[in-house]
This record gives sequence, structure tokens and C-alpha cells, in this order.
Amino acid sequence: MSVKYRYRSVSPTTIRLVTLEPASNDDALRCQIRHVELASTRAGGPGGGQKVEYEALSYEWGVLGATEDLVCDSGVLKITPSLDSALKHLRWGHKGRTLWVDQICINQEDVAERSQQVCLMGDIYRNAKQVVSWLGEDADGHGVVARSFITGLSEGKFPPLGKQIPYDITLLANNWPVRDSPQWEALRAILSLGYWTRLWILQEVELAHRVTLQWGRTEMRFDVLHSCCLFLFGQNSGLWEILNWKLFNVLDLGAIIAHNPGPTSGASFEGRMTLGSNFKSTQAQDRIYAILSLVNDGPAIQPDYAKSVPEVFMEATCKTIALRKDLGIFN
Repeated sequence: MSVKYRYRSVSPTTIRLVTLEPASNDDALRCQIRHVELASTRAGGPGGGQKVEYEALSYEWGVLGATEDLVCDSGVLKITPSLDSALKHLRWGHKGRTLWVDQICINQEDVAERSQQVCLMGDIYRNAKQVVSWLGEDADGHGVVARSFITGLSEGKFPPLGKQIPYDITLLANNWPVRDSPQWEALRAILSLGYWTRLWILQEVELAHRVTLQWGRTEMRFDVLHSCCLFLFGQNSGLWEILNWKLFNVLDLGAIIAHNPGPTSGASFEGRMTLGSNFKSTQAQDRIYAILSLVNDGPAIQPDYAKSVPEVFMEATCKTIALRKDLGIFN
């Protein structure tokens, strides 16, 4: 019978990192968990010591039931199937890979710890070497075709169509793939993934130095995908229709990053709340907590998952009114 992994407590300035052991695709997931001072993950940290490097994982939790085994040190953690799949794709075969993963690095059964660690998440994503966005398994094998088409569009390998309506004859005349081609199907598939609708993506991607997307075994850069979508946005809206208008999922996120790079951008708390209403969250409290690291003018709120949803929203509303000295939050 497996022994449940027992967490050691963390201080308000400490985080956990997980190092995945190298393995082949079919091997069980194994890892080590260690504690590090958050300050040591920043360049020029305390004492001039070597910076602790890691990657931060951004992903969909999916089904909330934790049913899969992750062997951690001398115990076993239960994780969700979506995370199990992500880690099996992300681990390397030749050496360990160090990540910060919320589901593992925060004791999900300790409400006080969850509340405390959420306060650090802005710095965790900001200090990471890169953010790896796991888009999910590429069950239909679209990844390679999607990456090739996305790269071509972003690099200007297809001539602009301007206001030309993208009938197949027009596409063919301009050396574009026709509407029902594998290229458009693959691009439509990646833009339609549920990952793009997550509320926490605002923080995870916006604060990152670099974002690498991984869809199954296929990797690509977020900025390349965003460049592709910008190019398509400049064409006849008939192209948007081919993609079921899904390019706006990526365009909206890219615009946030470009114009609001972190809490010094001037983006208001109320503006972030409005923006966040277009995204989904599993817990309603996160509509407040997920944006706290992205603004510097918000109410002084300490995340506390022991509070009910009405309590959290009432606190945010009352403190914002007191801070602004007006009722603008209701506009």
C-alpha cells in the first residue's frame, strides 16, 4: 500500500519546487520536492548566491478529481489526469526538469497555506526562467501542421489578402490553403482549446519573461502564435469566420501583455475585473485573487480561501469604495 506524501510547512517567504525524474513515456511519474527561498529565484538574490532556476507550468486543471499517482520522495501524491498527462509529456529522458506546479507545490488540503502561497504567485511566474503553457494532448495529431502554418503566417510567407473575400479560388490564386484544408483545421483546433479561456492565464502569461506553448509533443512560442493572429486580423473577416472567430482568444491575451506588462502598467483594478469577466475560473474567489498581482492601485486584500464567495466580493467592493472615495466600481 502506498504511503501518502506528507508536506513540510512553508514560511511566508518560501516556495516549493518539483524536479521530475528523467524517464521514458511509459514509466511512472517520479519527482523530488524541495523548499527554496523565493528571494533566491531572483537575479541578485540575497548574499549574491547563484539564482535558483525553474520553469513555471500553466495548464488547465480539467476534471477536479485527483486520481493519478505521482511518487514524491518517499510518498505518493494524487494529481489530476490533466496534470498527469502534462508532466509525462514535459519530463525529459536524459535529466531532471525543475518546475513550479501549483497542484504539487502548494498543499491543496491546507487552506491557510493556499491563501498564503497565492500571494506569492505573481513573483513565482515573474521569476521563472520561462512559463510552459500546456495546452493539452494533441489527440487528433494537429500539432505539427498547426505549427508549420502558424510559423508561415507569422513570417509573411503568405501574401496579404486585404479585403478580398477568401473564397477557395481566391485562396488558391494567392497560394493559400483552401478553407477545408488540414492547415485551417489545425489552426482552428489550437485556437479553440479551453486553455485560452482560463482566468489565471492573465497572470501566468503576462508576467512571464518567455512563454512556450506545448500541445502534445509539439512546441511553439506564444509570440509567434500571436503574430500569426495579428496578421489574420488584418485580412478580410471571412478568414476569421473560417476559424470560428477564435483568433480573438489569442489576440485579447496578446493585447493585454503588450499594453499592460505587469503592475506598473497603470491598468486599474476595476479594469482588470472587467477584463477577467471574459475568462473562466473554477473558484469564484479567484476573480479577485487572480488579478491582485497585476495592479498597483487595488484594495489591500489578503487572499483567504476560508472566506465565502460573498465575503470576498463584499470585502473587495467595500475596500475599493473606501480607496477611491466614490462608487465608480458599480459603473
